[in-house]
Amino acid sequence: MSRSASTGRSGAARGSWWPEKNPSRELGRLCGELRQPADRVERGGEPAARHWMPTVEETDGGDAYLVRAELPGIPRECVRVEMDGRELYISGTLDESSAQNALGRRIGTFSFGVRVPGDADHDQVRADLVDGVLTVRLTKSGEHATRPVAVGTAAGG
Repeated sequence: MSRSASTGRSGAARGSWWPEKNPSRELGRLCGELRQPADRVERGGEPAARHWMPTVEETDGGDAYLVRAELPGIPRECVRVEMDGRELYISGTLDESSAQNALGRRIGTFSFGVRVPGDADHDQVRADLVDGVLTVRLTKSGEHATRPVAVGTAAGG
């Protein structure tokens, strides 16, 4: 079983970092919201348990990268944060018994993944859930993520 399958991830981490606007993510979020009323009608007014993606923002805080995810009403014990190489994953499951303060449309599994910059210190990651906002702080290591590479000529040609 692959590591992705064992942790319940739904796909690869998003490759870009710090985009001002990500049209495909916004379109996916909007389509999901537009589908919800139709899903409720099909199920007799009951929201369907399904997979969803939290609203997330990524910022460069100077000495650290910050990832904030909106998880209103989601209990701390239902949230999992993992670093896998240069990828950060936020995931979890909310069932009806633990959804006392969450909207019914949030019941089910959720996930978000992103590739982090090369200068993020993987040993200095902290996650806090306060007032429905998960904040993951990735301290910068101070090491440069890029380095120059000399360009040579092919031998014999």
